Amino acid sequence: MQRVIVPNVCADEFKGENFNCLVQVIEQTRQATSGDTVVWDFRDVTTLHPFFLAPLAIFRQQSAQDIRCENISLQMQSFLNGIHFDRMLHFENATREAAEQVMAQYADRNYIPLCSFSMTDGNKDAFCSIARNIIVRQTHVGSAINTSVSYFLSELIDSIYEHSGSPDGYLFSQYLERDQSINLCIADNGVTIPGNYQRLGLYQQEIDGDPAEALRLANEGRSTKNRPETENRGYGFSTSKRMLVEGLNGSFFMLLGSAFHRYENHSLNYYADISRFFHWDGTLILLRIPVNAPMDSTISITSNEKTTKDMTQTIKLYDICHADLFSRAKAALLVENINPKADRVILDFEGITFMSRSFTDELYNIVIDFPEKDFLYIHRNDDIRIMMEKVADGRNRNRQLGIPPAQMLSFNSPSELADFLVMQ
Repeated sequence: MQRVIVPNVCADEFKGENFNCLVQVIEQTRQATSGDTVVWDFRDVTTLHPFFLAPLAIFRQQSAQDIRCENISLQMQSFLNGIHFDRMLHFENATREAAEQVMAQYADRNYIPLCSFSMTDGNKDAFCSIARNIIVRQTHVGSAINTSVSYFLSELIDSIYEHSGSPDGYLFSQYLERDQSINLCIADNGVTIPGNYQRLGLYQQEIDGDPAEALRLANEGRSTKNRPETENRGYGFSTSKRMLVEGLNGSFFMLLGSAFHRYENHSLNYYADISRFFHWDGTLILLRIPVNAPMDSTISITSNEKTTKDMTQTIKLYDICHADLFSRAKAALLVENINPKADRVILDFEGITFMSRSFTDELYNIVIDFPEKDFLYIHRNDDIRIMMEKVADGRNRNRQLGIPPAQMLSFNSPSELADFLVMQ
C-alpha cells in the first residue's frame, strides 16, 4: 500500500505553490507498485483551493490505479460529497430540461460540482449554456462579467471539441467570496497541442522537441489548419487570456502534457518545460475571473497589440434575425443594432441554426466597415463556424493576434520546480 499525505492548500488565493503540491501528490501516487492500493491521507486538510482540488479529482477519475481517501474530517467530507469528488456528475445525451433540473439545485451554492460531459456538438453547447447561467446566478455579476464568462466557456470548450479528440470534457467552478473571484477549471484527456502539431507535421523545426515552445505557438494563435486566414487565429486561447488578464485583472494557467503556461498580474508570464519529471494526460485550463471588474468594460485587442478599457456591446442575433440567417437584408438589421459608441461587439449565435454564404459575406463586409470596432463571435455551431471559415478563405483575409513577450523556462527536477514556484 502506498500512502500519500495530501497537503493543506490555502483556499483563498492561487499561488505557484498550489501547483507544486499537485505535482507532488500525483507523482507520489504514480510511484505505487502496479496493482497496489494508493491511500490519499487527508489528515492535515482543512481547506483546499479549487485549482488544486479539481485537477486532483480529474486525475483520479482518469487513473487506472485503486485510489482511496482516508482521515477526512466531517466538514471536509461533507464538502467533497457536495462537489461529487468521488463520482463526478456525467452529462451525456440528456435533454436540456433534464440537465437544467439537475444543475438548478446548485444555483444557491458557491460552486458547480465536478462534471464530465460528452463532447458531442449539441450536448457540449447545452452544458456550456447551463453552466454559464448557474455561475451568473451564483455570483450576481453584471453584464460585462456575464459576457466574459460566456465567451471563456464557449471558446475554450470549443477548442477542446475541435482539436483534442477527447470523448469527454471536465468542468468545475467555485466562487471564492473573500477573493471576489470565480475559479473555473476546464479539462480534457485528449490529444495535446504538441500532439496535434506533430501529427500534422506543423512547426516542427521551430518546436524542436520542446513542449513549452509548442504551447507558446498555440497561445500565439498558430493554427493546425494550415490556411492563410486561420494562421495566428488557431486555438481560442490568445484572445481569451488577454481579455481575462489585461481586461479583468484575472489569472490564466494552462497545463498540457509536459508543459505549462502561467499569465497574470501583467508581470507573471512564462512557459515551462517539465518533461523530465512530469506528464499530464490531456489539457487542463484554470481561470481566475474577478467579479468586481468594471461592469462596462473589457479588453480590446487590436492588430497593433494596444490594449485599452473599452465599452462592450453584446448582440443576440436570434433576437433580431431569428433562427435562420439567409440574406444580406438580414445583415442590414445587424448594422442597425450596432451601438456607435461600442468599441467591442460580441455577436452571440445562440439559437441560430443556419447561416447562408451571402449573409456571411455581408457579415465580413460589416466588420470591415467598422475598423474601429473589435468583433468577437460566441456560441457558433459547427455549420456556422465552417461557413465562416470557407467565406474567409475565399476573401483571403488575414488576422494576426499575439501576446506580450514571455519567459521560456525549463526545469530538471521536482525540487527545482518547487524552489521556483514557492516564490510565485
